[in-house]
Amino acid sequence: MLVTGLLGIPPVNGLIPQAPLHTDSLCEKEWRTRPAGHSAHDKVEVITHCHEQRVSGLAQAVLIGLTLCALTVLGYIPIAALDGLFIYMGIASFGGNSFYQRLVLFITDPARRAARGLDFLDGVPSGVVRRYTALQLLILACIFGVTLVPYANCLFPVLIAVLVPLRIVTLPKLFGRENVDALDADGNAPDLARHSADADGAAEGTVGGAAAGTICAEDGEAGPGAATEVV
Repeated sequence: MLVTGLLGIPPVNGLIPQAPLHTDSLCEKEWRTRPAGHSAHDKVEVITHCHEQRVSGLAQAVLIGLTLCALTVLGYIPIAALDGLFIYMGIASFGGNSFYQRLVLFITDPARRAARGLDFLDGVPSGVVRRYTALQLLILACIFGVTLVPYANCLFPVLIAVLVPLRIVTLPKLFGRENVDALDADGNAPDLARHSADADGAAEGTVGGAAAGTICAEDGEAGPGAATEVV
């Protein structure tokens, strides 16, 4: 916040609802099948690229700033409509949220957990998953409780900042670094080798098709039968 303020750049952070939704809208995604299976549950959505730029972030900040000129008009918007908007943004963020997926595991039949297609279920013990999720839920409840206390609610950003060293230093000591990395992963890194192989295969197919077309064109005098045989 300090650096962006000094540079005059609109800050983009995860504390306001539109920031993560904005970042998600800049990502290119594709569905890939897990190597171990072929059913619909074995497909996972992977982020392959993110268009990093400041044009849309600047435009977003300008549009928010322009609302100051229309405060009177905004006052006519029903509170219920605003509540519905925030509820929608909250529900929309559930998809792909690891914390939400692990909360659902508490009420999921153990025999059906594999059908949820979560990568960490293969390498992280169920007890570690439950304790880690319970600790996250406790931290969430504490932070939310602080926001309800007068004069103490200003400490909310500080508590959010404390989560960074907690994630990097404390949690790996409690649950194991590999387990925490698996549980806290936000999406999967793109499989560049596979992506490159797919692109090369498509390129070879295009070149092969063009070459076949050329041969057919050159042998056109030999008659339709010869062209069909070449294809």
